[in-house]
Amino acid sequence: MKKKIIYFGLIILIGALLVPCMLSLPRLWNYEGSPDSWVGFWGSLLGSLLGVIGAYLVMSVQLQSDKETARLKEKKSERPYFFINSLNKKSISFEFYNYNHSLLNYTDIYFYFNDIKINTERYSLGHIKSDKIQLVEIKKNSKPDLIAIKSQTLSGENILFIDGNYNGNGITNTFTFSPKGIINVYTGPDDYHQFNDIIAKITGINLEKKKH
Repeated sequence: MKKKIIYFGLIILIGALLVPCMLSLPRLWNYEGSPDSWVGFWGSLLGSLLGVIGAYLVMSVQLQSDKETARLKEKKSERPYFFINSLNKKSISFEFYNYNHSLLNYTDIYFYFNDIKINTERYSLGHIKSDKIQLVEIKKNSKPDLIAIKSQTLSGENILFIDGNYNGNGITNTFTFSPKGIINVYTGPDDYHQFNDIIAKITGINLEKKKH
């Protein structure tokens, strides 16, 4: 869009320079009309041209804005909201829903016990469907201190849900994250930085250097 605005400015400048240049050229054929009338003619022609270009730019900006709004709306409609139905030392039962009642792809669930950096279990669930209860057995036969679910929506957003306790801090948050380390919280409090090492461990992103 910036390039289009620059081109529009160049056209105005060239048009403003072109009119007097054309009027100063020697006559190649006989024509009637005073210089003032020809200035009016070329000015009207240039004004019409600029009006068309301006309308095109306005329409392009509006279409781009509408497209971005629709894209963001679609992203939000795919974002999951997780619910833990039960959690004990043997299993976890959970489900999620989103506005489109669709799927989550590449879903992994993590269990952390006591010393979170060492005692970990991970299970790949693949594709899971909205509004359907998921039951996962815990091999360690011990109730996890913290669970995390990492997945991807159909619109391509990376999702991370964390629930539990770590270093005396509790958390129940859902994030979107990107490979560049940009984290956005869409459920739960925005103060997640005490969990940066856990988030970095799961996502592979060094959040300490990429807070925002």
